[in-house]
Amino acid sequence: MQLYNLIPSLQFHCKTFISEAFSLFVKWGASVLNTKIKELVKVAKMFNAHLKGVINALTNSFSNAIAERLNGKIQEIKTVGRGYRTFKNFRNAILFFHGGLDLYPHN
Repeated sequence: MQLYNLIPSLQFHCKTFISEAFSLFVKWGASVLNTKIKELVKVAKMFNAHLKGVINALTNSFSNAIAERLNGKIQEIKTVGRGYRTFKNFRNAILFFHGGLDLYPHN
């Protein structure tokens, strides 16, 4: 099999139903392992080692975007603050800006 035949077949497998995804990835990996293209063999071995995670990533739309956004905001606090004397002060700044505090009194 040529390289240009294997890549579109992987793209097709990614668009199939969840129930078929596992068996199709295994078949794709087996067909790639029979080739002598070392780059694709490396990818197939990685897929086989992490097959459960790959299937979960394709079937579930979870991401770590929220955690990455919060980490970016914390880095911004660190940069703007230009150093905090103690960790407690740094923690208080994070909680003040991103802790979800309601600063307006309720009537």
